[in-house]
Amino acid sequence: MTRLGTFTFSALRYVPRDFYERMTKGRIQPNDILVVKDGATTGKVALVDESFPFQKAVVNEHVFLCRPNTNSTTIVRFMF
Repeated sequence: MTRLGTFTFSALRYVPRDFYERMTKGRIQPNDILVVKDGATTGKVALVDESFPFQKAVVNEHVFLCRPNTNSTTIVRFMF
């Protein structure tokens, strides 16, 4: 992830397909929000939008995956 909220694909890590298929969590979907939770890039955030080039991708242990609940009618307001 970049400081601008986009992705850089210069250092990809590959997960074997059979491992990916067995995973029950961590699969990236469109509209997911990814947040780096530790390490040198803590706090970087990116949105998985239509420009994300992979149909099958996963996060690792250093990234929080946040997924909007599109079935909810609840309005959430954040105040900082």
